[in-house]
Amino acid sequence: MAATVTFERDGTLREGPDEIARVEAGPSREFGTLTVGSRTCDIVRKRRSGWHFELVEAASERVVCVFHPHALRRGGTIRAEDNELKLKPTLSSRGWTITSPGRPPIRAQPRVAATLREEAALHAGAGSGGIAPELVLRFPHTVPLAENARMWLAFACWLIAQWEAAQSDHSWRATNDQLRGVRGRSV
Repeated sequence: MAATVTFERDGTLREGPDEIARVEAGPSREFGTLTVGSRTCDIVRKRRSGWHFELVEAASERVVCVFHPHALRRGGTIRAEDNELKLKPTLSSRGWTITSPGRPPIRAQPRVAATLREEAALHAGAGSGGIAPELVLRFPHTVPLAENARMWLAFACWLIAQWEAAQSDHSWRATNDQLRGVRGRSV
């Protein structure tokens, strides 16, 4: 795997031009469907509200991994069998760190719209809710990823994109209200 991987706005995880995983919007039960090669999992919310999600293998209904959010801040832990990934927002800049025991951290940086006009166009097409930003993942060195690792990484990117979209939507609505001089009203 290259030292840089991109999670695009449409839910595609790419290594250069090659698609290595994809997340698509799902029916009412699922929040999405994650596909790596011929393997498909549903992203299912474990509770009625909050950030508790599971990846459930579509064919067998087996739980592949579970996301446990932090109680008081963004981030949390993805647990799968004997492996775990920790998602942590960075304090100094807009970005995230994805860590796994015994491995160097992966940096995930949201790609920001180039202009305010581009940002406005993205939000205009978003309908209700925020837009999922593109994420650029930087690995400390070239690392080949097995199918399970690509699945967990795509799930981690989807979670980060959801948080960033929610944050972006909140910030966009607040800024838009300030520009209009209206309090408490969203676009």
